[in-house]
Amino acid sequence: MYNLKFLSILLASLVPVVSAVARTSAPAGCLVVGSGGYATINAALTALGSGTATACIFIKPGTYNEQLYIQYKGPLTLYGYTTDTGYYQNNQVFVTNTLSSPAAGGLDASSTLKVTSNDFKAYNIDFTNGYGYGAQAVAVTATGLRQGFYACSFVGYQDTLYAKAGVQYYSNCRIE
Repeated sequence: MYNLKFLSILLASLVPVVSAVARTSAPAGCLVVGSGGYATINAALTALGSGTATACIFIKPGTYNEQLYIQYKGPLTLYGYTTDTGYYQNNQVFVTNTLSSPAAGGLDASSTLKVTSNDFKAYNIDFTNGYGYGAQAVAVTATGLRQGFYACSFVGYQDTLYAKAGVQYYSNCRIE
């Protein structure tokens, strides 16, 4: 009987525990985008100014039709609202743009997100360039050291993700 009990405990410990971790409110000290906060992500980025302090922005659910060019000099984290931080399928923050590379004058210029900052992180955000077929439509251009994208989704057409230079890490992301 003892061996059977030990075996059942051992087997139970080998079964992965599935638990969703939600991020539905802003971490302490973060600027907030959405109802009750900044109207756009760009407005929050502008509010950061030219500082170098560690900063974060929490983005409430919604679709944000804008291009983001991030060149903040300090460590910066963007958090998207989600009911499960481990998977992009539950993301509720969508950043979109519909500019093709030829119309914009280049790959970088067409990006929905262009980030040149070092020590940048994005969590649970979908970045989409919805221009469509026929020309390059970049979702993200990443140029910087120690950039991390976690449970993000990148959707575009041809050169969807342009890892131009530096070092980036992508975890549980979708690139289409």
